[in-house]
Amino acid sequence: MATPIRRPWRPAAALAAGLACALAAPAALPAPAAMLDAGTEGGYTFVIEARTVQREGERVRFRLLSSNTAGADHYDSTIEVDCVHRTRRQLSAIADDGRGGVKRYGDEMASPHAISQGTRAERELHLACARVGLQVAQPPHLVAAASDLVDAGSDAAGDHAIFIDSVRPRDDAIVDYMLQTVVPGQVYATRQRVVADCKRRLRAPVQDEGAPAGTRIPARHAAAGSREERELATACTMPEGPRERWFAGFLVTSDGVVVAPHARTAGCASIAMGAGAGRRTLELIANEEDVVLLRIPGRADWTTMPAAATAAVPPHAAVTLLGVSGTAPRVSAAFAEQAGANSDDPGWPQVRTLKDRAQSEGVVWNESGWAIGLALAFRPPDARGGTALVRLLPASEIRRRLQLHGLAWRPPDAAPVAPDAAMRAALQATVPLICHRAT
Repeated sequence: MATPIRRPWRPAAALAAGLACALAAPAALPAPAAMLDAGTEGGYTFVIEARTVQREGERVRFRLLSSNTAGADHYDSTIEVDCVHRTRRQLSAIADDGRGGVKRYGDEMASPHAISQGTRAERELHLACARVGLQVAQPPHLVAAASDLVDAGSDAAGDHAIFIDSVRPRDDAIVDYMLQTVVPGQVYATRQRVVADCKRRLRAPVQDEGAPAGTRIPARHAAAGSREERELATACTMPEGPRERWFAGFLVTSDGVVVAPHARTAGCASIAMGAGAGRRTLELIANEEDVVLLRIPGRADWTTMPAAATAAVPPHAAVTLLGVSGTAPRVSAAFAEQAGANSDDPGWPQVRTLKDRAQSEGVVWNESGWAIGLALAFRPPDARGGTALVRLLPASEIRRRLQLHGLAWRPPDAAPVAPDAAMRAALQATVPLICHRAT
């Protein structure tokens, strides 16, 4: 979507600021009856001359008159709006400052710009489009949080991602889901529901979001190695929504014991990890204060990260935080702070990290490659500028809860771990978990 260029407001340059203009008329002359009220903006009132509204496909042209309520400025312009793409351009205009100064503007002002939601121009758009029986498209969507999405690749159209909670398998082959597309450099996104045949590798958009998915899809085949094939492979192995966002668990023993935030598991009928053939439902060991202890069934050779031996959390120490964004890891440089850094969560050490929901929980480790605890947002993080303070549950506290159930978190090795090895261990020990609620 093109971003309009905004210029300083000046009466004679009102056109450049996206305001339409109207031809000089006697100040005392009332507006004709065939005028549509198009709102006010910047001290100007706007009306559309109803008889001039003409449709050309999905575009509508009309005459727009404007006058300055505080002075004698009058403008007369020809405007064209696109009802589907929500754009507006000024084709020509005449400006009269009321003191004998008249300026004419032509196609040098004709570049279209997007119409933002809630503006006077949007009111004008609805009036003009409704007059000729066209429906105005919904405004573009803001880009969704990364924690709601799974990457589905990029191509010439932009960056694509699947909404985690939108996936709906219909049978053993058919699945539909919502896809977000973001053009690089833009702050808005489009959303489109897609239906796919996983067996035949077919994919097609669904215009009506509520339309049922069928077994016959008038769709294109996803070519081998294409972005669409990656999208289908992702969607066809994802578990069904809706559910809460994926959240981070952390492996503390090689036989599959996972520690996760207690608050994130409240109300879950089951907690699972993985997708497709690799999906597993975790077994509950115990609900403890602040955390829940779970076990992954099956194999007993999981990678873990050693817990720091000391219970102290050094002030302002540089640490690394690994959280989960959707189903993918999100790493952030951070700082450990002692108790008292967050006045809303007293008595607990904190982690100063990015103001990102994906960084509100996850393992925190020091420069030696040893886990010093888990970031767990029991309360809303204390946001300060671009950073936030999140509670750090020290490794010593987690170790104590594990000992109550005869479990132990591996102590550190004799020597510090190299940074790249520590990162690999943290990635392998972090488990994206899914909360499934009872229906």
